[in-house]
Amino acid sequence: MKNPGITAGGSSIRVEIVSILYSLANPALTGRDFARYADSGEDQASPVRTHRSKQGPINGGTVATPLAARLKRVTLKTVPVYLALILLIIFARPTLSGLISGLLIVLIGEALRVWAAGHLKKTKEVTTTGPYAFVKNPLYLGTLLIMIGFCLMAQNPYLLVIGLAVFFIYYAPFKKKREGQRLREHFGQAWDDYDRAVPDYLPSLHPYAGRGTGKWESKWFYENSEDGTALAVVLGIIAIGLRFWFSLG
Repeated sequence: MKNPGITAGGSSIRVEIVSILYSLANPALTGRDFARYADSGEDQASPVRTHRSKQGPINGGTVATPLAARLKRVTLKTVPVYLALILLIIFARPTLSGLISGLLIVLIGEALRVWAAGHLKKTKEVTTTGPYAFVKNPLYLGTLLIMIGFCLMAQNPYLLVIGLAVFFIYYAPFKKKREGQRLREHFGQAWDDYDRAVPDYLPSLHPYAGRGTGKWESKWFYENSEDGTALAVVLGIIAIGLRFWFSLG
């Protein structure tokens, strides 16, 4: 006899895949240009910046140009990440087996981020749909998988060890403490119920009982700036792939 929780979860995932493909193929129907250059913070309580549109500032907010919005993402916290990516590419010594296995993990990680970004409605509600019904931090989990995958592609065990240590010893505990408190203040009991029921990083086989019914939408995908992350991932794959190609000669 099939487990009803797993069956429901599997059905939900299949519906989500169809919804994502349909939304990306029909961006005009799902608000592709809505908040394209909004804040890239990944927690559910992050404030959302506004963007320039034909109607002017949204909600009376400050107008930010696309370039200015992107440059604001370069901070003292993100510079080490960009530097690590550059060093990873420079010192990459890819092999065919590492390239294939790492690429698979990278694609899974980015697919998870794409799925999550299309559901995340910052400051509006506790997001419990899509991957958030199974795991509390799908964006961070996706990022972790991407990091592991790129290190495998580049065959760089040193950055992999450093990255895993930073993530589990510093980053994950810090984000849980800071964001958990902020989300509790922002959403109250709704967050407490969700926080107790859904695991942080190891996805549950059973979806959250109180999950919502919202579908994946491209407007949230762009508002969460996942298009920029996806582009960076593609460029990283191409860069390491070229290192492998030229090494054959």
